[in-house]
Amino acid sequence: LDQNGSSDARFLGLESLRDYLVRGSDRAESLDPLSFSTTRIRHPVRDLPDGATDFPVYLGVDVGSLSTNVVLIDDENNVIARRYLQTASRPLEAIRRGLTEIEEEVGAQVAVRAVGTTGSGRYLTGDFIGADTIQNEITAQATAAVAIDPNVDTIFEIGGQDSKFISLDDGVVVDFEMNKVCAAGTGSFLEEQAEKLDINIVDQFSELARASEHPAKLGDRCTVFMESDLNAHQQRGAAREDLVAGLAYSIVYNYLQKVVGNKRVGNRIFFQGGVTNNRSVVAAFEKVTGKPITVPPHFDVTGAIGAAILARRTVEEGRETRFKGFDVSRSRYTIERFTCHSCANECDIRKVKIEGEKRPLYYGGRCERYEVDERKNRGHDIPNLFADRERLLLGDFVDDGLDAGENAGADTRPTVGIPRALMVFWQQFPLWRRFFDELGYRVVVSKPSDRKLITKSLGMLTAETCFPVSVTHGHVADLLDRGVDWVFLPFVVNSEAAKDNPTVNYNCPWVQTYPFMIRAALRAAGDDARLLIPAIHLRYGKRVAAGQLSRYMAGKLGVEPRAVGRAFVRGLDDQRQFEQAVVARGREVMENLPADRVAAVILGRPYNTGDPELNLGLVEKLINLGVMPIPLDYLPLDDHGVFDSYPMMYWPNGRRILQGARIAAADDQLAAICMGNFRCGPDSFLLHYVREEMRGKPFLQLEVDEHSADAGMITRCEAFLESLRGYKATVRADPTVRAGTPAVAGRGARTTGRVLYFPYMSDGAYAVAAAARSCGVESLVLPRQDARDLELGRRY
Repeated sequence: LDQNGSSDARFLGLESLRDYLVRGSDRAESLDPLSFSTTRIRHPVRDLPDGATDFPVYLGVDVGSLSTNVVLIDDENNVIARRYLQTASRPLEAIRRGLTEIEEEVGAQVAVRAVGTTGSGRYLTGDFIGADTIQNEITAQATAAVAIDPNVDTIFEIGGQDSKFISLDDGVVVDFEMNKVCAAGTGSFLEEQAEKLDINIVDQFSELARASEHPAKLGDRCTVFMESDLNAHQQRGAAREDLVAGLAYSIVYNYLQKVVGNKRVGNRIFFQGGVTNNRSVVAAFEKVTGKPITVPPHFDVTGAIGAAILARRTVEEGRETRFKGFDVSRSRYTIERFTCHSCANECDIRKVKIEGEKRPLYYGGRCERYEVDERKNRGHDIPNLFADRERLLLGDFVDDGLDAGENAGADTRPTVGIPRALMVFWQQFPLWRRFFDELGYRVVVSKPSDRKLITKSLGMLTAETCFPVSVTHGHVADLLDRGVDWVFLPFVVNSEAAKDNPTVNYNCPWVQTYPFMIRAALRAAGDDARLLIPAIHLRYGKRVAAGQLSRYMAGKLGVEPRAVGRAFVRGLDDQRQFEQAVVARGREVMENLPADRVAAVILGRPYNTGDPELNLGLVEKLINLGVMPIPLDYLPLDDHGVFDSYPMMYWPNGRRILQGARIAAADDQLAAICMGNFRCGPDSFLLHYVREEMRGKPFLQLEVDEHSADAGMITRCEAFLESLRGYKATVRADPTVRAGTPAVAGRGARTTGRVLYFPYMSDGAYAVAAAARSCGVESLVLPRQDARDLELGRRY
């Protein structure tokens, strides 16, 4: 208003513009303000009785990537003392400090009866301090939550570098999930963004979020996209409190989308982990889920509490604890590093020598070659069926030497290199080995995958691809370095037609086009001229494929076209013999599954599941845990067609994965582990169908790339076995948990008289159910689902 009380249109216009820039542009994309609970978060600690000596306690230690937690509890799970410390990449120092501080606080009054360790550093910690039990993080977190509230059915746990989701029934873990490669929904991401906004995450973050009236909608994507959205909102003038509240929401959305997915979320939810300190994230969880979130006492050290409880359960009359005493915190030690050359992995091993102890400790290896004796030979009687399959794949093939020119006197034939990668080796080696042998060429195979080869591969990439395609670059480079005359990289567009559907059978785009990416990467050095890249369409039959090969090989190698055709037909014969041998061996294995062992089908592509480097030694890890891993093609896949349910599943390996999932779901003796790769396009939706095929039966999903670590894989495997035991116990107690029928025509529903069965549910399935009722179908058989499904069911 001016001095006369009249409005100044120009001023009002600037005010409107300012309001639009600050609020208006974001309001359409803003979220609801957060509502904060008035409940105080407490960490009650029990005082020891006056004059107490030798008071019985149990020690739990949780060593993670960012924090190390040390806790003492009594017989009633009361916390006597606790420490939450930063690991700072020095786990042993963090443990020493925690033990020292707790000893100074209550050491003279207590007697430690048992010790448990958990976390990513649990094995090193357990060996260092003398643990009575070493447990995975999932089991430890669940144990603590159930001890606090036996009715808890869901646990959200978010730490500094990883996130976990745990589902429980009657105190038993029946399902779980952990974040994979992406860390956008973890505490480290939140701290990084708070630092960029120049705010203190401990003192300021939640208060700013509380003041927000229009929280910014930042989405649930990976770090790069979230940061881009954050920057865009900043440039439009969004208030800092709206950005902070938006970050709290983004953590929740990312966690629910990427970790929880469509798993069951119950009504008794515990939120644990270091991020729980941030009250705005708790408020965002309540707002998004529409359910109350319980923050238990000692939420930041529940893993250590769970480890201590599990240690207490190991106490037996007359048995002494292995705990070395608080004095271990003062023990001097040295760390040496060396490279193990026992296999191609060449692991970087740390050797810890503790003063006064004869046996050193080791960590950093992928196998347990140097580990303590107690953890060896748990699966000594379990056959390695993947090594068995590779022997069938190779037959009597022997590589003549590291260099293609070696043993030239014995075999002077020109050489063709086949990379030990993708389908050309792991699925079709018998075909191509016989093919080139018939043409008068000596076949040379690249060396097994290892870290050096992977590093070489990553330096050659011209595009971001999935891990197996990336590694193929290094295998080709290895063959060229060994001096082969040619490297065989077939452009295999499709595979042979399936028995139950001859129309669709294409390989994934990366598997089709990797030869051309490699050719582009080698062009500058002139090595691309030594590549053989014939186009092959196996879908149209061997005559067509042989004709294509004949024309190409005649032009490149100068061989007689008829000889090429004959060589291809004989190669197909060898391929058939290999596939029949695999099926026969699989039938033998399936007929003799041990009743006292867990048998796990590894759902995945053979070039993932068969290569020990690409699967991080998964097979050996499972065997060491007492599990029998079974290759996917050992199952009777041809007896379980899926084209009736998935008429457009045109990836051959995708079809086999779904067939294997269907078999594993129906067989009580089989568990399922689904292995894939980050950046795998087909897996991004194939896994949804795998989950449907499993019909509520727990399965483990693993994603591996060049950044994956062994600790996370071991944790997932151990937690999966725990959840599988819990699931089996639940099924025995309540068979309705496995309600539903095997998936049939129409990807699920089938009618029998006036009854409609559904093996899984979704919004669309409920709509179909509603339509069926309107048509006079009298009853529906639905699987047991969560509250969201019940609400949807009532709506329809």
